[in-house]
Amino acid sequence: MKLRILSALALSGALIFTSITPAAAVAPDGWSTPTDISTTASDASHPQVAVASDNTLVAVWTRSDGSNVIVQSSSSTDRGVTWSVPLDLSAAGQDAEDPQIAVAPNDTFTAVWDRFDGSNSIVQSSSSTDGGVTWSAPIDVSVAGQPAQTAQVSAATDNSLTAVWRRNNGSRNVIQASSSADGGATWSTPVDVSDDARNSTTPQVTIAADNTRTAVWRRNSGSNQIIQASTSTDNGITWSVPADLSAAGQDSDTPQISAAPDNSLTALWERSDGSDGIVQVSTSNDSGASWSVPVDLSAAGGTAVQGQITVAADGSRTAVWLRGNGSERIAQVSTSTDGGATWSAAIDISAIGENAREPQLAATPDNTLVAVWHRQDSGDRILQASFSTDQGVTWSPAADISAVGSDTAGPEIVAAADGAFTIVWALTTGGTQVIQSAFGLVAPEITSAAPPAPALETAYSFQLTATGIATPTFAVSSGTLPTGLTLSADGLLSGTPTAAGEFTFTVTASNGTLPDATATYTLTTPALDPAGEEPLELLPPTGQSLPVPLMIVGGVVLLIGAGLLVVSRMRNAKK
Repeated sequence: MKLRILSALALSGALIFTSITPAAAVAPDGWSTPTDISTTASDASHPQVAVASDNTLVAVWTRSDGSNVIVQSSSSTDRGVTWSVPLDLSAAGQDAEDPQIAVAPNDTFTAVWDRFDGSNSIVQSSSSTDGGVTWSAPIDVSVAGQPAQTAQVSAATDNSLTAVWRRNNGSRNVIQASSSADGGATWSTPVDVSDDARNSTTPQVTIAADNTRTAVWRRNSGSNQIIQASTSTDNGITWSVPADLSAAGQDSDTPQISAAPDNSLTALWERSDGSDGIVQVSTSNDSGASWSVPVDLSAAGGTAVQGQITVAADGSRTAVWLRGNGSERIAQVSTSTDGGATWSAAIDISAIGENAREPQLAATPDNTLVAVWHRQDSGDRILQASFSTDQGVTWSPAADISAVGSDTAGPEIVAAADGAFTIVWALTTGGTQVIQSAFGLVAPEITSAAPPAPALETAYSFQLTATGIATPTFAVSSGTLPTGLTLSADGLLSGTPTAAGEFTFTVTASNGTLPDATATYTLTTPALDPAGEEPLELLPPTGQSLPVPLMIVGGVVLLIGAGLLVVSRMRNAKK
């Protein structure tokens, strides 16, 4: 143990601290310049992205290798500023399609896709336990012999996985499921979730916080397409009898499913009302045992399509879709703050006069929402985004993300635990299609407390911190640091003060997004006390504590009755 005997003046110092208010929300202040994450040698498409609890991003997509289509991946550990060299996940020699990706709470990423085996498509998977740096060899999840396609995957709170897909059994398309309890190393024997009396397609799956699995899909009833759902409460071993969610009499399509923090479920789909498509939702508060009567979200009179839904950390649900207004399609949103019982009136978030397509939606842990879509201008499809920080009541003006002069397609968005939004999409330019990414920029906010006062000729170190996306850097923008101290770009204030006095200086944290964050400090480095005493640092012998009493004689510390190592002497400050 080290004992420091300091003069009273060494414990005093004046502090002035301003402009330090932590951000209450992480709404983007802008968007980064798009970055290519696939190579430009051949076409890439169908991107998907997931983000781990440590904010690591992994994207997957398909890309031609010149002979076949393969699944590739890339990862980023700096919020999407830089991405790793793409890796092949699927084996060469046959086409692989429709990759999907999920990440478990233990940060294991698992990708699934459909790959042709020479006779039929089968569902395969691969997993990464090191943030996408390496991946396991692909393994078959579905059984060979009949085509299996459109796989989806979700991860549970206990790190188990469940995948669902459509498989032809020789006469009908059925929805099948398989689960993994070991991070995708092995998978259970597939089980049928839908019946095989009629064709079922377009499966989706979600896993609630209590590990209940819920799958939804579209099924032919013999006269119409209806939306059905089934749940599993035993990690996917058995599934409930399918329940009809949409009403009979008109076709329903493109189901989506999402689970809230309280384990309630919300399903969304589009249904024809006889002339137009209407976006509808239904909720379940008992793990899928029963479902509410469907609620219309979009207004009648114009077809609504491509609905998506997300649930924020506060349990509010927000849906986004496209609705025709007679001349173009507009991106619209609606939010429910009462568990899906009632929904707000639809709000337009894309500009009138431009066709919007393929909307997606994500929410941060602080409940900030971002919707993204691409819109058709006079000649290009431009990626746009809008955000809301008040549960979808108001939305920001749409901001362009992709560059003019190229076409975008297939945007996907995720929100990280630190509040960062990342979007990936396919971009066509010059006849070649590449995968690009961009992240939401957030202006800096200094979050550290005021630095303590330094002591003369005593080593000093204090770490300043700031939030912001991209990561802010620090600099002294005005004033003078205490003599002997320096400030590094990452915010470390350190050194050994060599002169007494009062020093006022301003620190600026910047990341290229305005406004910069500033903080002004006044630190006093005290002079020696009138007796000329300087701080002493005394170390007891190894294995012993420092005994008392102490006696100071002639500037040397004496200890009665025991030996003591003196590491600093007293001296007269006046020469």
